[in-house]
Amino acid sequence: MKTTIKAKLLNLSDENREIIDSLMLRFSSAMRYSFNRRQPKAENPITKGDLEKLLQKKYKLNSRYAKDAVNKAEGIISSQKELVKMHHSDYKSKVKQCKRELKLNFSNKEKPNPKDWSWSHHRKEVLDLAN
Repeated sequence: MKTTIKAKLLNLSDENREIIDSLMLRFSSAMRYSFNRRQPKAENPITKGDLEKLLQKKYKLNSRYAKDAVNKAEGIISSQKELVKMHHSDYKSKVKQCKRELKLNFSNKEKPNPKDWSWSHHRKEVLDLAN
């Protein structure tokens, strides 16, 4: 089990700041690399274990950072899949609602008059009501 503590680093020397920035850069690069290799349609898919070992060597990360980069990339991939499903169902329901409204509006009315749809005609009516 991992324990993570959130903290704010104060009074960092330039040397320490450089070390942390370098670590953050390597972790982000490792995460992007693993994201591109773990996608379902990746050109060169790699197994999770092999990818962790490769990240350790390529980005000079310890095993915890390498595993976290792979897990974070997989989390992003799975959340994107869920978002696609959610957006698809949302738009599907919006289309159904629009079809119902159009059907209801056109079944209750005669053929719509083009004048009723024009902006200038509507604006003229508003101005006449104001006078």
